[in-house]
Amino acid sequence: MERVSYASGKYLESAAKGGPRDPRCEGALDTALAAVDDYLRLVDAAAADRRFGGGAAGVPGAADAEAAETAVAVLESAAREIEEVLALGLGGLADDGRGTGAAVADRAAARKELT
Repeated sequence: MERVSYASGKYLESAAKGGPRDPRCEGALDTALAAVDDYLRLVDAAAADRRFGGGAAGVPGAADAEAAETAVAVLESAAREIEEVLALGLGGLADDGRGTGAAVADRAAARKELT
């Protein structure tokens, strides 16, 4: 969640300063918000069921774990998407003679390797 929050903040800051808006970033933000909303609804419903429906109190079910994994995967994907668009705006992926693009491309490649 922190990655999405940070990346989206950078994107929104850039857009507020007159930078270009990107539909990929905005779509990734919408997807991330929907994933968090869906996850919170599922967790809330599961907690209510455990409390009032006779489920095992305090014991998260497999559905909770699966929902959490799905939400994390969606958030990571959204963060990567936003970060890639931001990297393109910070110098592009092609070398511009100053080495800026190469440095951004190297950081993006290293991040992909780590994930």
